[in-house]
Amino acid sequence: PEGVNIAKYKVTDSSKYITLKYFDEYGVRLVREEALYRAIERQKDVVETRLPQNLIYINGKSAGCSMDYYSAPNSIYKAARFSKRSKLMVLKYFLLKYKELIDHNIYPIDLSQRDKYYPSKRINSNVLLNLKHEPIIIDLDGKSAIYTEKENQHFLKLANANFSKVVLEIITGIDLNENVME
Repeated sequence: PEGVNIAKYKVTDSSKYITLKYFDEYGVRLVREEALYRAIERQKDVVETRLPQNLIYINGKSAGCSMDYYSAPNSIYKAARFSKRSKLMVLKYFLLKYKELIDHNIYPIDLSQRDKYYPSKRINSNVLLNLKHEPIIIDLDGKSAIYTEKENQHFLKLANANFSKVVLEIITGIDLNENVME
């Protein structure tokens, strides 16, 4: 596989790569380089979301992948404050992008990411809104997504539950992590 070689780069504890979760047609988890290579190959079929782009090699060893960088100013939770019509447009595009990933057996399981120190703070850095208020699903290279060669009902349920939570929080404006009974 072709990749980017970064010469004379020292790997430190903070630069260790979190491996991609990729399962072949037999349910066997693939190791880093092969998993990333197959994920990169999927980009030709996925047009609405950017997947891992290129393998990165450090001193001749596979060290991860390159991803697109987004400087989108807001998380998707900003849409909770939009008008009903604008909110529905954001959610429609979010659903279309999500469905395309699912149709290609890519399961984003961490869409409703929370701040680990303040769990009620909805930071959601894995779904951004660009300046046109279009959702961008990101972070599909590490522990936030699972790739499989064929449909997997267990991973589909995990992804659907996560997706549904984001949609419900935007529609209702209720933070589902808070204790609503108090």
